[in-house]
Formats: sequence, C-alpha cells, structure tokens
Amino acid sequence: MNPLEHIQTLLKNAFSSGRPAQAYIIVGPVYQEGSALAEWIGQQLIGDTSAITEHAHPDMPWFEPEKKSRIIDVGMMQNRILPMAQQSALSGGWKIPVIISADRMKAEAANAFLKTLEEPPSHAIFILATTEVHKLPATILSRCQRFDFRRIAPEKISDRIQYIAGEEGFTV
Repeated sequence: MNPLEHIQTLLKNAFSSGRPAQAYIIVGPVYQEGSALAEWIGQQLIGDTSAITEHAHPDMPWFEPEKKSRIIDVGMMQNRILPMAQQSALSGGWKIPVIISADRMKAEAANAFLKTLEEPPSHAIFILATTEVHKLPATILSRCQRFDFRRIAPEKISDRIQYIAGEEGFTV
C-alpha cells in the first residue's frame, strides 16, 4: 500500500479542480515521505519526472539552509527564493519552490516569506518541509495546507508483519 495514497487523492482533486493551495507544509522525515510527496506534486503539476526526481528542474528549485550557518536568512529569502517564485515558469505553468528545513528561517526571512504568502504569485506553489513545525510562525502555518508524517513504532511494524505472515500461513 502506498503510504501517500490518501494525500495524493486529496491533492489530485484540488489540482483537477484548478484550486491547489498556495503553500503546503510537510512535517516529518524530510528525505523520505516528505521528499517523495514534494516530487509527486511537481510531477503532477509540471510533468518532467526525471528532472524533478533529480531536483534539477528549473521550475522546481530546492532550497536548503546555508551549509555553514544552517539558517535561512533574509538575504537568501529575498535574493534567491522569492525572486525565483516571481519568475515565469519555463514549462508546466507552475513555479514550485521547495524549502527544506523551513524551521531554520530567521524571523526576518519568515516575515519576508509571509508577505509573499499574503499575496502569492498566481503561478507559484510553495512547499515547506520541516521536522520541527513548532518553530515556524503561526502566521505562516495558517496559510499552508499541512501534511504530517510520523514514524511508525517498531512494535506496530512487528505486529503487522506477524499478522500478515499468519494470514499467509507463515510463522515469524
């Protein structure tokens, strides 16, 4: 079973009706389900599968905190992220900036981002990914559609494996 199936169904309905959210926030393990969901959104709206999964599509740039400081400062927000969202899309009609570790935004960067969320470009959809959603300002969270991913407890995994093995006639 695809763990993203219920979210994908919800998003497909929004996309087919022409009403995607202006921003999505993915909470949880960023490089697992979070990255997969962000890539899937890009594939649905832009379509170039290989460039999107390689994080190399010009209409879906991925931004991470600076390597040394591990923060997203106002300069990065105003000079790299927001201008990219304002540009016209090269293909597919959408610009989809992905901000990894969005909780690392300094207050000034969050304020600059919030101003854009209040009046977003009509062709831009922002994806924010974080493991620490409580560090993001409530004003940003209130403008994002949120998807939470949680790790499954090892006991639940073990119980499920034993149940399936039992149904199939195996013992574990």
